[in-house]
Amino acid sequence: MESSSLLLPIIDLSSPDKISTAQLIRRACIDHGFFYLMNHGVSEELNEKVFRESKNLFTLPLDEKMMLARSAIRGYSPLYHEKHEPSTTSKGDSKEMFTFGPSEGVLDKHYPNKWPSQDLLPLWRPAMECYYKNVMDVARKLLSLVALALNLEEKFFEQVGALNDNQATVVRLLRYPGELYSSGEVTCGASAHSDFGMITLLATDGVPGLQVCRNKDKEPRVWEDVPGIKGAFIVNIGDLMERWTNGLFRSTMHRVVPVGKERYSVAVFVNPDPNCVVECLESCCSETSPPSSSEDVCSKLVSMIVDKLFGVVYVCKACLEHGFFYAKNHGISEKLMEEVFKESKGFFNLPLEEKMALLRRDLLGYTPLYAEKLDPSVTSIGDSKESFYFGSLEGVLAQRYPNQWPSQDLLPSWRPTMECYYKHVLSVGKKLLGLIALALDLDEDFFERVGALNDPAAIVRLLRYPGEVISSDIETYGASAHSDYGMVTLLLTDGVPGLQVCRDKSKQPRVWEDVPGIKGAFIVNIGDMMERWTNGLFRSTLHRVMPVGKERYSVVFFLDPNPDCNVECLESCCSETCPPRYPPILAGDYLKERFRLTYATS
Repeated sequence: MESSSLLLPIIDLSSPDKISTAQLIRRACIDHGFFYLMNHGVSEELNEKVFRESKNLFTLPLDEKMMLARSAIRGYSPLYHEKHEPSTTSKGDSKEMFTFGPSEGVLDKHYPNKWPSQDLLPLWRPAMECYYKNVMDVARKLLSLVALALNLEEKFFEQVGALNDNQATVVRLLRYPGELYSSGEVTCGASAHSDFGMITLLATDGVPGLQVCRNKDKEPRVWEDVPGIKGAFIVNIGDLMERWTNGLFRSTMHRVVPVGKERYSVAVFVNPDPNCVVECLESCCSETSPPSSSEDVCSKLVSMIVDKLFGVVYVCKACLEHGFFYAKNHGISEKLMEEVFKESKGFFNLPLEEKMALLRRDLLGYTPLYAEKLDPSVTSIGDSKESFYFGSLEGVLAQRYPNQWPSQDLLPSWRPTMECYYKHVLSVGKKLLGLIALALDLDEDFFERVGALNDPAAIVRLLRYPGEVISSDIETYGASAHSDYGMVTLLLTDGVPGLQVCRDKSKQPRVWEDVPGIKGAFIVNIGDMMERWTNGLFRSTLHRVMPVGKERYSVVFFLDPNPDCNVECLESCCSETCPPRYPPILAGDYLKERFRLTYATS
């Protein structure tokens, strides 16, 4: 569809009248989600220098640029590396880019910038570091006006910790070749997307191509051109700010289309510290407009549909500090999750003799109450839970360890529901491991290339905890203290509490903290094998389930590698001062020994 030009509001950052400026920003954020920012204080000379140095980088030979290839979140990304809109038929977005961030703080420690050689580009790094500092000054001033526009104190975003030294702001240099293709393939410089942070400040070289769609729910989409204005930033609201404002401010969909001419731009994504709590502002809520989403801590909430850039940051921080995090927007429908819980309850409600006919064999099948004791030191007869395991649907492992299924006469919808869920959750697990690989400074497909995901030992476990609180002196647990054995675990709960974690297992007495469920979210935790792979960098955290006087159901997915996969400490996690702590071992041998110790009957 042909596009028309959109006349965006123009905001003068140098205006002494803060209240009037804040009102203009409020109107722009409600109506458009985009506006121009003039008189911001970044000199024309510095802006020209940054574009010149950006062009110098992109004109280097490809092998020189690939020496700076992006690991985790910073560095060079070649053409077609990214595709914002998965539904498009193209092989990827037609752009190359380079990402860098602050040169200090926690994020730089874990994700240091990659700088071009001074011999090749002697002025590059000082120009970019100067630009970063200047634009951050602009961003802080702009966010103070955004706060006023929301009827908040001017320093609100500083007070809530969004702008401290660990804020996850990055600069992205972009080059779009701009070729027009005559084939039927739809090619975009950047396919349709919304930004996911607080605000974005964009400088362009004047070449057109940026378009916005103000109503993303309307079909067909109506796209409007956003021309550049010399010396002005194009500012847009991100998903996180839309969330903060309870949907009052708009995170508008936009894209870049090729216009037959090369195009350069510099985008600054201003994002909060990963530990900053983002909750709907009271000033944006009312009885008729209640909060649309619950409080989240960024470091524990990973959106599986956002750009890898910040998914990686939050995954890494969570794995280093907690070993646990929540994962939302993972692609598994609420309807399927409800069906899985319904079928699980249907199975556990069967008479005991029906369930015992499917008694666990080769790890798959039914385990009755007290059949397992994860912490051998406790005095109870066993953990107060019953469970059912099923695993691979195809491949060598499925042939070697066939699943046991309840009778179709008893539970006609059980098997198709569980098989459907298995396929979906395996896909989520693989995507999550891609983020973990990037967080470890590895290629995204690392776990595939080492054979971990070639017929993986992935198992779903359905669990029922009776939940009775027994008043005797005998210790009673739904699941006694343990860490999981494999790579990662994805847990769904029915909302009944009971899960607790102990972040420091060496400390006595142990300190246990409740982990509440979030509707529709997975609770993800790192397993012992991943801790081993990372040489202890990522934490396999001790956890347990306590009875709370109420029946509790959960569905666990253990994603473990192929038994023949060799697990050895990663080079990126070792050094002279931190040599490998564990010898190499086959995944199958490791898991076999751990299960032997858990099940006295094995």
